[in-house]
Amino acid sequence: MRKYETFYISDAQPDLVEKINSRVKEVVEQNQGVFLKVENWGARQLAYHIKRKQQGNYIRLEYELAPTQVGEINRALRFQEGVIRFRTHQVRSESVFAPYEPSEPFARENKPHQAEGVPPEVLAPVRKPEEPRGEDSEKMGKPEDK
Repeated sequence: MRKYETFYISDAQPDLVEKINSRVKEVVEQNQGVFLKVENWGARQLAYHIKRKQQGNYIRLEYELAPTQVGEINRALRFQEGVIRFRTHQVRSESVFAPYEPSEPFARENKPHQAEGVPPEVLAPVRKPEEPRGEDSEKMGKPEDK
């Protein structure tokens, strides 16, 4: 069995959302799977109109199921009233998406970022304004007398 998650957007009331969740749980258990959890992310504005709807309730379902039985979940959601969109995908191992842990705390003390062994003037060279050179420098900015 593999771990899957399904996201779906519903335009239904909370009681119908519970009915949809229980239907998915029923299908998972009928196919010898394990239903793990439900996360309701609440009502959010859609990025674009879907079936003339501007808002939807985002729900995430997590379960373990045989790969051949995932189509049953998709079929159950496709025919449920109140489901605007859904997407099912396999969850990879947690080691791939390990949480970020910084190697050292912030201790820069207002110093610019420096690579190891590289002098600071190479990383951020400071250019001095060029001064005019030669005879033309005197004529610059001055109108010529006629």
